[in-house]
Amino acid sequence: KVQEAYDDLARQTMAQYEALTEAGFTFEFHSNPYDGRPVPAIHDLRDNKHMWVFPTAGGFGTGSTLNIGLADPAGGPNLNPEDVLQRLKDAGVEVKD
Repeated sequence: KVQEAYDDLARQTMAQYEALTEAGFTFEFHSNPYDGRPVPAIHDLRDNKHMWVFPTAGGFGTGSTLNIGLADPAGGPNLNPEDVLQRLKDAGVEVKD
C-alpha cells in the first residue's frame, strides 16, 4: 500500500508539473538558487515564469548518484519525484507568501 500511495503521489505531482510547463513555466537546477533568499525567486517566477531549484541529489553529498526518476522534458538531468514535488511546492509557496 505504501508503494501504491507513493506511485499515486508521483503521478499527481508529474501532472501538476506538466500543467505548469505547458503554461510556459521553466525550472532549472542550481546549487544555490537565489543565494537562499525567497524574494528573488518570487520575482523570477512571477516576472519570467522561471525558477532555479536545488536538486534533491545535491543534498546527498559529493559523488552520490540518485537516479530513481524521470527524464527531464527539457533534456536536462533526470528528475526524481522529490525534485518535481519541490518545484511545485516552491512555486506555490513562494508566490503565495
